[in-house]
Parts: sequence; structure tokens; C-alpha cells
Amino acid sequence: MNSDFRDKLSNAATAVEITLGMVILIACIVSGIGMVAMTDMNKLFGDPAYLQARMSSACLIIIGIELIKMITSYTIDSVVDVMLLAIARQMIVEHTSPIENLIAVLSIGILFVIRKYLYISRLDRRRSKKEIEEYLSQCPCPACQGRRLRPEALAVTVGGLSIFEATELPVDEALPFLSDALMTRVASLIRVAIGYLNVYFKGNDCAQAQALLEWILGMLSGLKNGDSPCFLDKINAAFCVCLAQAHLLRGDGDSARDALMRAKALAETFDARPDYSVGALRFLSDAEPAGIYDNLGDTAMEGVRKMMASLESAELEQMWEAIQNA
Repeated sequence: MNSDFRDKLSNAATAVEITLGMVILIACIVSGIGMVAMTDMNKLFGDPAYLQARMSSACLIIIGIELIKMITSYTIDSVVDVMLLAIARQMIVEHTSPIENLIAVLSIGILFVIRKYLYISRLDRRRSKKEIEEYLSQCPCPACQGRRLRPEALAVTVGGLSIFEATELPVDEALPFLSDALMTRVASLIRVAIGYLNVYFKGNDCAQAQALLEWILGMLSGLKNGDSPCFLDKINAAFCVCLAQAHLLRGDGDSARDALMRAKALAETFDARPDYSVGALRFLSDAEPAGIYDNLGDTAMEGVRKMMASLESAELEQMWEAIQNA
């Protein structure tokens, strides 16, 4: 509220300054024309007092013009110019005593010293900006060509396009492109996660396998559009079997049983209403059929059995049979 009031007050003050500047400018123009039109050339060359009066009027008009510049530019330089003209007019036009002339000369000298040695141009925002812009030119970065991205980032492409080129696409083209890119990256991420799991299980690093599985399950679940069945449930059911194996190897039979029950629930829910369209996922624009990782079998339950067989764990299979028969 206070900021808005200050802004309005500042705008009002600026409007008043501009209005006064226009009034002064009109007055200077009218006075200049009137002074030229009403000047008597005979008196100008024959009467020193008349010449002095004309010079005084001319100096006043010049001071008025400099005053307009000071109002519109807001620079210290313009203030110094106005003061110099005012002192010079006082000294040249008026009849001053030697002491007054000395003071005027010293004043002008002080102003020139201030302007030469104490004047800081950076304090004048408009002036400094104008001066800096004179030395500026359009020169794109040779590495990124003005794209403002590191070469390493521009080197990463999806569908043949860099991130800069992708963001330059029209909306109707960008959304399908980004949807395809997301599906591609999710599929790659699932393959990488499976590779990690193979390494962790072979190295008997069950803690890391469990952490990875909990993360990938949460990430894939977060891509689902609501609670409706989605082909990611089919993948998550297989990952839940792996999570059960990780718990079992760590001696946590209860958690392993919970993971298998979750795998069973996901598989049964998906098989009851299988949905392979990307419309079941968030952030995607197309409604075409898709299977980012669909080599688990025709059904989610078949995928669970295949994953169970690949782990070659008799204890895990016994636990699964008990859950199935319960």
C-alpha cells in the first residue's frame, strides 16, 4: 500500500515537473521571439544601457532553457550548468563591485573544480546509462550463440533437438515433443534402474537395492493420472517383487510379505482394467497407445511371475504361493 502511494506521488511530482517545464519552454520561446521582434537596432548599437538590458533578457532565456534541461535530465551536470549561467549573468550584466566580481569568479572556479575533479558521473543514472550504451554492441557469445546455455547443456538432445530448440517450438508442437521426450526418458530410467538392481543383487548390496526400488516406485506412481489403472502399475508390480527380495535378503520377512501383497494388488487391479494409453499419465498430451517397457508379458500377473523366476529365490516363491493361496 505504501509502495503504491509512493509510486503515485512520484508520478504526480513528475507530471508537475513536466507541466512546469512546458510552461517555461513556452515562456522562453515567446520571450525570445518578442525580444527579437521588439529590439531597436539603433538603440542596441547606440545605447549601452539598452544593450545591457537586452543581454540580461537573453541570459534569462538561456537560464530558463537550462532549467528545463535540469528538470528533464535529473543530472548533476545540468545543475552545475544552471549555476554557472546564473553567476555569469550576475557578473556580466549587473553592475557589481570588485569584491562581488571576485566572489563570482571564485564561485565559477569552484564550480569548474567540482565539475572536473569531484563530479561522479555514475551518480547520474540517465547520463551514465546513455554513456555506457554508446560503448555497447550486440555480440553473441561464441560458445552458445546467445542461447545462454553451456555447450554441455546444448549438446544434450532429445529427438534431435536441444533444450533451447525445444523451448522455441510453438505450443502445439512443443507439447507432443515434450510428451515423447518424457516417455523416452522414463523408459531409459527404468532400464537404468534394472541395471543398478542387477549390480546391487549380485554384490549383495540389498540396502542400496531397497533404496533404489523405493525411489523408482514412488517416481513411477507420481506419474499416474489419478488412481485409475495404468501400465506403470504393471511395471511397479514387478519392481515390488524385487523389493520383496531385497527385504528378504535383509532378514525382514514382514516387509517382504507386504511388498508381495502390494505386487499382487497392483497386478490384479491392472489386469482387471488394463490401460496402455498415455492418457493415464500426467503431463502428456497425446492419447495414443504406448508401452514404455512392455516385455513383462501379456498381463501384469505374468510379469510378476517372470520377475519371481528371474530372482531364483525359493523362499520368495514359497511366500508368494502362500499369499496366492490365502
